[in-house]
Amino acid sequence: MPKINDKMLRKDIEKLLLTHKNLTHLPVEIVQLTNLKELGLSNNKLTHLPIEIGQLIQMTKLDLYNNELIHLPVEIRQLTLLTELNLSNNQIIK
Repeated sequence: MPKINDKMLRKDIEKLLLTHKNLTHLPVEIVQLTNLKELGLSNNKLTHLPIEIGQLIQMTKLDLYNNELIHLPVEIRQLTLLTELNLSNNQIIK
């Protein structure tokens, strides 16, 4: 699985695309990207999101298209600026 390197963890990053990386989980270090507004995680193999996702309070767009998610953490409700959320082609159950 690809590692998150130091360059990716620059605090001023506003957009991060990690599509088609065969990710099975999202590293919790992602919360260090405090200015992140757009996160593209489509076409991976994510089965869940860390609860820390709720700390990315600047997020406006989250693309989770075509993963293996079965549920979302309640902490996603903390993303009050989120205007776009793509959950298409997942296994989300109530």
